[in-house]
Amino acid sequence: MQDATRTIQRAAHQLDEAAQALEQAIVDLGTLQDKHDGITKRIIELVKTRDKGWDATARSALAALGGKHALQQRALDRARNTLSAARAAYDCERVAFDTLSSRYADSLAQQKTARLDAHRREGALCRVIHQMVNDLWPGRDPEGACASDFAVPETSFGYIALDIPRFLTFLMRLDAMLRLDPDYADDSGGYRPVSYLEVGCGQGRNLIIARNAQLITWSSLSGFDLNPVMIKGGQDQLGLGEALFTADALTFDYGGYDVIFSYRPLSDPVLQTQLEERMVRTMTRGSYFLAPYAYDLTLYPALEPMGDGTEIWKKTGEHQAP
Repeated sequence: MQDATRTIQRAAHQLDEAAQALEQAIVDLGTLQDKHDGITKRIIELVKTRDKGWDATARSALAALGGKHALQQRALDRARNTLSAARAAYDCERVAFDTLSSRYADSLAQQKTARLDAHRREGALCRVIHQMVNDLWPGRDPEGACASDFAVPETSFGYIALDIPRFLTFLMRLDAMLRLDPDYADDSGGYRPVSYLEVGCGQGRNLIIARNAQLITWSSLSGFDLNPVMIKGGQDQLGLGEALFTADALTFDYGGYDVIFSYRPLSDPVLQTQLEERMVRTMTRGSYFLAPYAYDLTLYPALEPMGDGTEIWKKTGEHQAP
């Protein structure tokens, strides 16, 4: 697409140059035509004043004007030829530009259609994955306990799944960062396998996605949630076993993990601030924090935002309480 853009830009530049040359040819022809008409008028006036005869001076003046008229006529003919060539060149560049413009418009339309098709495919795949997870574990453990039977504290959000395309985008961005991070370099030329922890993981849907997407080389994938019913369902029905466990985010020690993902588990801003402070304090230096809905991570000098946004952070310094 960039090549097509450069091509049409060159064509537009060439068309502009042809238009300027045509405009200049028109101006030049007009100037020469005015001079030619002026000489013709002077000849006519000279002839009119000599209706009773011509003396030597009049004949000399007529001869001089005739010579100028002939020279001006030849210049006028050349200017007309130049104008004709300039007009032909402009028409040629115009046809070329119109052709390229039409192709470019068709390409843009095709790209728009492709993007819409890609979005539809993404949506369809997301629905399939959601349904597969729900079919494997429809929210009830073998003993009949339902996830909704657990009383979620008023200060917490229930499990809210981040949309799958956005989660995969996080993983792709993180993969690119890890490839350039000397803290994770290994002899393979890529990066060493990294460990993943999800805070408030529900039944562990994201762990399955992260594992099977194969966008990042993982050494381990784990997650915890306050809801024991969802954890048990993920352990048994989704086959995640010991990768899932029950824990309280406000008392958990976040050291030892390379990548921590947290999608704002607490609805109370005071408790969320306490959670973020604890996470930053106990995280291992050099670890990454994926936080798409954090409260305020700019409070912590130990964290450095990675990339253009403020959703992926890295702990690069020692924690200091804000």
